[in-house]
Amino acid sequence: MERYGTIHIKLNELIKAAGMSKNKLSHRAEMQRSQINHYCNNE
Repeated sequence: MERYGTIHIKLNELIKAAGMSKNKLSHRAEMQRSQINHYCNNE
């Protein structure tokens, strides 16, 4: 199988630039904070 590349999510940087907390984002996005953390850690 060929590898085409990797997608890196820069969610931590976007959250900081927006001046928002992970808790507030998880509430607004209706997602669990642990899932937000996984996205922030590119997992």
